This record gives sequence, C-alpha cells and structure tokens, in this order.
Amino acid sequence: MINKMANTTNENGNLVDEFEEAFQACLNVLTRDDALAHMEKDEVRAEVDQTISRVIDLARQTEGYFLQKRFLLSALKPELIVKEDISDLKGELARKDELIKKHYEKINQWQNLLMDLRSAQGQPQAGQPPGQLMGQPNGSRYGLTTAINVHGKSLTSSIPALPPRPPGLPGEDHQQHWNGRWTTVTRAREG
Repeated sequence: MINKMANTTNENGNLVDEFEEAFQACLNVLTRDDALAHMEKDEVRAEVDQTISRVIDLARQTEGYFLQKRFLLSALKPELIVKEDISDLKGELARKDELIKKHYEKINQWQNLLMDLRSAQGQPQAGQPPGQLMGQPNGSRYGLTTAINVHGKSLTSSIPALPPRPPGLPGEDHQQHWNGRWTTVTRAREG
C-alpha cells in the first residue's frame, strides 16, 4: 500500500502547476474589465463559478497528495516527524516565554507606578491600616485604595479624598482654596 501511494501521480502532470494555472484563470475572470462589460451577468456568474470550482477541486487534490506524502514519510522516517514536532514545540515555548517576559515587564511598570503614587502621597505611618495616610487619623472616606499581590509581594496604594473644609468663622466672609492644604482668605465685613 505504501508503494502504491508513493507511485501515485496526477495523470495530467504536476498538480501544483495545474493549481497555479487554475488560480490565475480565476483571477483573470474576476479582474478583467473589458469582457465583463459585454457579457451578461449569468454568463459571468457561470464562468466565475466554473473557475472557482476548478480551483477548489485542484486545491483538494493537492492537499490529498501532500497528506499522502506526509503519511508515507511518517511511516518510512518517523524520526523526521518527531524532529519537526520538537522544533514546533520549541518555537511555541520561545513564543510563550517572550509573552511571559512582556507580562513581567508590564507588571514591573505597574509596580513602579504604584510605588510612585505612594511616594507622591506620603508613606503610611507604621501601624496604620493601608487606607490611612499621615494626617488622616480616620482614613479616607471617599478616597481610593488599591491593593495588588504580585509574586508574593503585597502592594497597597491609597489616594485620599480632599479633607473636609474648615468651618467658616462667624461674622466673616471667607473663600477657601486647596493648594495641598486648605487656605482661608478672610475679609472683614463692611458695616
């Protein structure tokens, strides 16, 4: 049976050449402008269907031919198939290692960003819960606390809400400004 498959050839010549010719004919039918203007739609459709059917048929024959050759090769030289599989697996491992490396780089970028945010806000005091920053004894009521666990390290970053406005002074008009702390500008009432 193996010898029969090894001796199988196409009666009309080389399958790959026939496939290429059929593909070129299909492209010619689809890309010619002058002949399409003078032909009826049904004639054009029939010709396109015929050329596409021929391309599909020859593609199937070519695929069958190569599958037979691959089967023959796997029966006669199985070590070549194993070597090919090994090289495919090595390539896949290299691709996945590169992907993992990119993920680790992204994780490091995010860790650095969290650390920068944390240092820009001030470091939490020892013994404070993660949501509390220095100067906020009760923590941040409407702030944002982010925690992430990467490689066994727990990183927490908190962005506090604005502190409550200081109470107004009775009998005085005032404006309040936030510049890292509340500033009260007072003005005496005209009376």
